[in-house]
Amino acid sequence: MRSVSLLLLIALFLSGCKKESSPNVFVDPALATLVPPDTILLAGVRVQKLAQTPFWREYVQKGRVPMIADFRKRTGLDPEKDLWEILLASSAKEAVVLIRGKFSDMGMEPKLDLQNAQRMSYKGFTMIGDEKAAVLFLNPSTAAAGPTPALRRLVDNRENVTGVPAALQQRIQKISSSNQAWFAAQAGGVLPDMGGVDAGMLTGLARMSKSLTFASGGLDVSYQFSAKVDLEATDPQAAERLGGAIRGLLGLGRLNTQDKQKEILSVFDGMHLTKAENVLHFSTDIPYSVLEKAATELPMFGVR
Repeated sequence: MRSVSLLLLIALFLSGCKKESSPNVFVDPALATLVPPDTILLAGVRVQKLAQTPFWREYVQKGRVPMIADFRKRTGLDPEKDLWEILLASSAKEAVVLIRGKFSDMGMEPKLDLQNAQRMSYKGFTMIGDEKAAVLFLNPSTAAAGPTPALRRLVDNRENVTGVPAALQQRIQKISSSNQAWFAAQAGGVLPDMGGVDAGMLTGLARMSKSLTFASGGLDVSYQFSAKVDLEATDPQAAERLGGAIRGLLGLGRLNTQDKQKEILSVFDGMHLTKAENVLHFSTDIPYSVLEKAATELPMFGVR
C-alpha cells in the first residue's frame, strides 16, 4: 500500500508540473536570440496559427488575398507549408525580418527563387540576393531578410545579442496568444516627424502622438477583423487629448461617408476607443462580410 501511495504522490506531482500552453504571445527563442539590441519595434505573424483559421481557408486558400499569392510567385515559397513564424525587428534606422520555417531538405541548398538574385556566402552562411538586400540562411529552419549590410552585422554579432529588449518584452507578455499577428513598439522612435506639414487634424494628431511612450497590440482574424491596441501616453491628460483627436478623426471620416455606403459606416461603427489612466484602448470587431462589401471603397484591406 505504501508503494501504491508513493506512486500516486509521484503521479500527482508530475501532473502538477505539466507544461501548459502560454496564454500570451511567445516569441520563438531561435528568433528572439537574433533580435538586435537597438530594436524599438517588434511585429510578429504566427503563420502556423494563422493557417489554422477559417479566414485562411476561406480567403487565402481560395486565392482572395493577392499579396500572399504574389509572395508565392516571387519567392517560390508556400507560406502554409514552408513558413512557421515571422518576426520584424526594426531600429530607428533599418529593419530586418527574421523567419522560422522549412527552407531546405536535409543536406540540400536553401530553396528560394528570387528573380535576378545571386547566391553569396558570408562566414559560411548562404545569402541569396545582392549587395543591397538579401535573404540570409542561418540553418535549414531559420532565415533573415533585409539590407545586406545589416544581415552581415547580424552574423558578426550573433554570439553577443541579448534577446528581446526588456521594455518590449513587458508589452509582448500582455498580448493574448489568441492573436495571429501582434506588435510592440517604443512609440517615440517610430512615429514620423510631421513638423513641416500644413496645420490640420492629421498634423495635430501626429503632434499629440509625440506624447506616446509605447504602443502594442494584437490582431485575431479567425472569424472577424478583431484588433486590440494599447497606446500608452506620458500622463492621463495627454491620453485624454490624444483620445479626443482620434475620436474627432473617426467622426470626421464617418461624416464624410455617404449614407448609401452602409458597409463603410459599419466599419466605423466597429471601431471603439476607451481610456484607463494614461492608456488608450483601441479595438475593432468588424465582420468579414462587411469588409468584403466595403473593399471597393477601402482597398487597403487587400481582400477580394
